[in-house]
Amino acid sequence: MSLQPVFSEEAAGKQLKDTANTSGEQFEPEQTKQLQDWLMDRRVWVGAVLGLAALVLLLVLIFIPGKQRIGHTPEALAQMEAFRASRAHEWMSLRHLLSLLQSGDFISADQEIGQLHQQVMKDISWEDSYFNLFDNLNEENGFTLQLLNRWVRETDSAISYLARGSYYKSAAHAARGNKWASQTSKDEFLAQKKLARKAVRDLKKALLKDGTLTPAHGELIWLSTVMGHKIDKEKILADAIAVSPGTYSVRLLYITTLEPKWDGSFLEMEVFADESEAYLSENPRLWLLKGLADEQKGFRAWNRNDCDAAIVHYSNALQYGVYYMWLNLRANCLAKQGKYDEAMQDLSLSLQYSPNNRYALKLKNWIDHYAR
Repeated sequence: MSLQPVFSEEAAGKQLKDTANTSGEQFEPEQTKQLQDWLMDRRVWVGAVLGLAALVLLLVLIFIPGKQRIGHTPEALAQMEAFRASRAHEWMSLRHLLSLLQSGDFISADQEIGQLHQQVMKDISWEDSYFNLFDNLNEENGFTLQLLNRWVRETDSAISYLARGSYYKSAAHAARGNKWASQTSKDEFLAQKKLARKAVRDLKKALLKDGTLTPAHGELIWLSTVMGHKIDKEKILADAIAVSPGTYSVRLLYITTLEPKWDGSFLEMEVFADESEAYLSENPRLWLLKGLADEQKGFRAWNRNDCDAAIVHYSNALQYGVYYMWLNLRANCLAKQGKYDEAMQDLSLSLQYSPNNRYALKLKNWIDHYAR
């Protein structure tokens, strides 16, 4: 079943009321007939106008899909521009950091990441580059525990503890993976908790040395989904906002802990997003938080292959700005419904913001070669 435009026909069904005779005169039969004819002609004319208006509205909904595209409010446009700017930034590559550590130049690693930290404190648009660096410190990218231990021993710096804590956090996530709790063994849960405790220890040590390291706040908030009430995520969030009022990344990690699967609710997500609006002048990207509840509803619908619902929810979410994976999954559903042109529009926009995202490239290639 494809989405159908909906409009109200209530106005078209209204009946004209008889006009009152305010002069007090009585109408003769001929006058009465003339009045009835005039009223009938007027009904026909008004009905035709209303019918034409309804047809125009229907055509607008069909050919200018509105919520099947993206939002165009000033706030949504500002979010898109801020997101685009953040994607253009890269302070240092993982390969460069790895080469510094492998050569034993831990001092330079501290200094260069410290400079990135200072840049983020001055310009929040660099935050993605900062957080992504720590989010990718894992075995898959060549960062070993032995290497990170050497960094900590050599410098005893806040950044080295943040790096090792981020490594442990990634390892804790990998220990369980993305499986449902019912599909996760007791040993996998225990392994995850053991690694999570080590991550918490290092991340707290990093913040004791430097309380402005917002990636440490973000990692601890994520770890609250593993450690539960042992981590006061509300206090950690408040501490992060105190040092970086415009932080989007920390707020994003916090709002994900409010999802229903973590015993939160969509209402809690919406309330938090509304509260964050007060800081919009600090970072236009915060506007996108208002779409997170709908995004989660869309993802659930996509998972159960309910493309009608998924398109509605992703379209609602995209009224608050752009995130490339939201566009990818809506495009997936549009393609399943045979709406290839609309799907290609979403994929083209997705690739503008993330040129190398493989999901969009694969789906675009499939539509180009097999579907049309």
